[in-house]
Amino acid sequence: MSPGLISIQTSTVSHLPCQQRPFLTKFPQPGFFHYPAFSPSVITTAEDTKWPLTVAEFFTITAIPVAAPNYTAPVLMMTASHDSIFCGGNCTGIVDGPYSVSKSLFPKSKSWETYMQPETGHGMNLHFNASGWYEVVNEWVGREVV
Repeated sequence: MSPGLISIQTSTVSHLPCQQRPFLTKFPQPGFFHYPAFSPSVITTAEDTKWPLTVAEFFTITAIPVAAPNYTAPVLMMTASHDSIFCGGNCTGIVDGPYSVSKSLFPKSKSWETYMQPETGHGMNLHFNASGWYEVVNEWVGREVV
């Protein structure tokens, strides 16, 4: 990753306590987008409309319990095929492979489905084929929720 993609804008946030300072001030293409499945102009739009992520949020995300042993509603677990943040850029088998622990997170759910959106990075809705996973979600909600 280019050092220029991640920086801290100290001049604009130096008055804030360290835990409130933005961690990422530029959208990192390798972390959020899978090249060439997006328009380069989408990085600018993402950058202009993003919310800050603080260092404290980044380091405490693992404190969030991921298992919901008593959850009984339907589950659709989705991932991007090239999500560098959650699966190192190759998500094959992560949510539905033979060694996946995903289903054990919701053992009482009345139905369990997984979907991996092809040719996308972490920012699935910012890729050319975003309509594909929107279609999957809408179909699933129509079948399982409505």
